[in-house]
Amino acid sequence: LSARLSKKFEVSAAPEIRLNENYSQLQSAFADLGGQYKISKQFFVNFTQRIGTRVNDNFFEMRNRSQLGIGYKFEFNHFDLVLQTRYQALISSARSETDPDFKSTVRSKIQVKYNGIKKLQFTGSYEVFHNATQYSGMSWDNWRAAAQIERKYKKINFFSLGYIIQRDLSSRVPEMEFIISLGYKRDLDWRKNKKTESDPANTVLPE
Repeated sequence: LSARLSKKFEVSAAPEIRLNENYSQLQSAFADLGGQYKISKQFFVNFTQRIGTRVNDNFFEMRNRSQLGIGYKFEFNHFDLVLQTRYQALISSARSETDPDFKSTVRSKIQVKYNGIKKLQFTGSYEVFHNATQYSGMSWDNWRAAAQIERKYKKINFFSLGYIIQRDLSSRVPEMEFIISLGYKRDLDWRKNKKTESDPANTVLPE
């Protein structure tokens, strides 16, 4: 769910569940609560709080992390280019984390959106995760590439299909993950115009 409280401020709530490879068991469940403020037409800041749980050895482990970011958006014809840097802080976790979404890290992301086809939006992004706690400096821990197609239905409903590839560079044996995502979003502000439909915060891809 997302709602525009003013021309510059938007809030959102995004629950999510993730299943294991065979889709028969729950891997994790969480919810993102956040807001975004537009400083100008190009610059914006946002904050997200994620609270959830993950299944490890048949036990549910609570997780909690905060995220603060700043970004720049450039529009050209039907394309949007978004550059964003976010600081992510792990607040609580039951054990040492390897999941990049639940580690204290700095995330740098480039995203391209195309909205030249009516009711459809195509998104591609590439993101790197920097280990800001290492004495060696901003070394890379992970990278993530993602692609998504989103279909608008009756102005306020959005259905999406995405594919994500990510790699863990911090383990002794780096691992690749391949993820298929299905998403649904409902916009509570049906009055907004076409230009605001492609705001950087409006995405169903995992963050």
